[in-house]
Amino acid sequence: MTRPYIIILFILSWLTSCSHKDILCYGNDPVPMTVRFMWDNAPSANPDGMTLYFFPISDGTRIWRFDISGRDGGPVELPLGAYRFLAFNNDLSGIDFSGQDEYSHLTATARKSLVADLIRPTGMLYGGSADYLEVTPCGIIYTARDGIVKECRQGLLRCYTDSLNCVYNVVLSGCKGLENMRSATCYLNGIASSLLVASDHPEGEPATTAFILERMDGSEVTVLKGSTTVFGFVDSPSPCVTLTLAVVRTDGTSVKKSFDVTEQVINSSNPHNVYIKLNGIEIPNGDIPDNPGGDVGIEVGVDGWQVIEIDIGSNLP
Repeated sequence: MTRPYIIILFILSWLTSCSHKDILCYGNDPVPMTVRFMWDNAPSANPDGMTLYFFPISDGTRIWRFDISGRDGGPVELPLGAYRFLAFNNDLSGIDFSGQDEYSHLTATARKSLVADLIRPTGMLYGGSADYLEVTPCGIIYTARDGIVKECRQGLLRCYTDSLNCVYNVVLSGCKGLENMRSATCYLNGIASSLLVASDHPEGEPATTAFILERMDGSEVTVLKGSTTVFGFVDSPSPCVTLTLAVVRTDGTSVKKSFDVTEQVINSSNPHNVYIKLNGIEIPNGDIPDNPGGDVGIEVGVDGWQVIEIDIGSNLP
């Protein structure tokens, strides 16, 4: 009497197994799944929303885009198939996006400033990706950014996001002659104007951005500090990043001096949070020769300072 029951149970198990789930297959209908953003690498991030792209690996099929508010993630629906996945925050007014036709082409580009030849600060861009994601009747299979293949029958995609661009922090310590200074502006040249989102690789021609330096008076030293958020430096066989300090003096004269800071930038211990430090800069007083002819390195003194006709740094957008 038990043998028929065993056979019946075996048949039911076989019909409901994952390998024969074509009976319950979604077909061409979208399959529900959930994207959950993990902020272990950027715990303080709090974007207003995230944009998600699912690029089908097969040619001729539709690219899927979703916009989700907040930082946590949420439900999406995708047809069965294999995809590449990209996500980034969509709350940055300083960035334009292009190349949405292909996974490896999606590019973030810094917008132009109102001041000629300058780019605007971008704000912090966060992103995450999965080079391979397969939606099946049994759940999802995906390759995480660390290369580990994961399977989830509940259709949960955990996306570990990280910062993609760079915060540049400028610290000028031991400054002298600040009694002659009305305002100070930092111009950073040699940074990238664009970024490939999938590979986190800076692209484009060398660009310049500008930001105000604030005076920080201490008991022992006087410091000028400032920071901005843009993309990393242009990666080339001979990278070059320069910092130009533009100062408006109390007598109305605008002067500037440039420094080569390439080594500090490319050798930073954290490529997403770079510190540029210079020491002993002295703001000159009195007349400056028309042809200073001095070194433009980190040596202090009148040599290397130049007079500029227009104060382009006192009213940054």
